[in-house]
Amino acid sequence: MSSRPLSIHSIMSALPQSQCRQCGYDGCWPYARAIVQGKARLDLCTPGGAATQRQLVALCGSAPAATTTGPSADAPPALAVVAIDAGECIGCGRCLPVCPVDAIAGAVGFLHAVLPHACTGCQLCLPGCPADCFIPAPGEPQAPARLARYRYARKHRRLLRATRPESRRTAVERKRREIADALTRVKSRRGWQKGAGELARKPSQP
Repeated sequence: MSSRPLSIHSIMSALPQSQCRQCGYDGCWPYARAIVQGKARLDLCTPGGAATQRQLVALCGSAPAATTTGPSADAPPALAVVAIDAGECIGCGRCLPVCPVDAIAGAVGFLHAVLPHACTGCQLCLPGCPADCFIPAPGEPQAPARLARYRYARKHRRLLRATRPESRRTAVERKRREIADALTRVKSRRGWQKGAGELARKPSQP
């Protein structure tokens, strides 16, 4: 048993940060948390294979009792970088929310593209694509583990902020901005100032 205190961060340092969910968890962080809590086996990381398993055993000592099932640690890595066929992409945007590291650039209604330096090869974008526009890209995943971990955490924080209830102060400030923007648009319309001046000079009716 290692004398170092076991922590999620130490487990995360041993994982490849592919965020592929092949372990049965929603990313490397949830898997690391389950390991620290003694709820997951140490041989579930397919991309890391036997090397990652050995690191986890060195950190944790004996493997905790298995509560989930997963691929063998000796299974070959099942990661491959993908690209988007520009002639097939319909801009539906279904791949954007499922990419765990925001490696797909684009917006609904526009052509998308995979950022090769950020793609971890998780292939979570493939099942939901109605146009089947993803194609294999040459080479293996080049995203450093630190970058993949950062991009995963950044997206997770963004999604959390989007689901939090808006504070009263923030709501008031947002309403003020919306009203100011609406007034600016109205004032920019042709003839608005002239019409307003004539209305101000017009005598009121008794």
